[in-house]
Amino acid sequence: MKTIYYILYTLLICLAIIIEATFFSNIKLFGGMADLVLVILISLTFFLKREDLLLAFIIAGVLMDLYIGQMIGSHILAFGIIILLINRYSKRMIRENIIIALLIIFLSSIIYYLVMGVLLLFVGKGYYVNLIFIKNALFSSIYNLLLGLIIYPLTYLIFHRINKEIQ
Repeated sequence: MKTIYYILYTLLICLAIIIEATFFSNIKLFGGMADLVLVILISLTFFLKREDLLLAFIIAGVLMDLYIGQMIGSHILAFGIIILLINRYSKRMIRENIIIALLIIFLSSIIYYLVMGVLLLFVGKGYYVNLIFIKNALFSSIYNLLLGLIIYPLTYLIFHRINKEIQ
């Protein structure tokens, strides 16, 4: 992938973090918050090569860790696990099938919150992992699913257009 794409990707993630912190922090779904960066990463997983994905989730993880400021490396680990799992099996999926993509966004969100919960237990903040955490993780996953209804088709259209221009 060209360097310009990495710069654009970094700017996209920075913009997503800003939108997530300003706009989506005020709109909650029964206590669940949207994770725009995660939905964008999962959507990109279906269209980027493995090497590009590695750099993409590292950039997103570092930016999220710098933004959050706690448990440095946690987002890199969580994003890495999810992205590599999806990438391993996404080649068998038809990209035009939005239902499968939305199902993967939902399941990946649940895996993301499970990984973050396990990391909280390991660093001694297990008191955060309770029924409220589980409820918020479930509603956040549903919220991410709803965001995926917008983000995934946009990602598909952008990459479909890019591939036409390259050929």
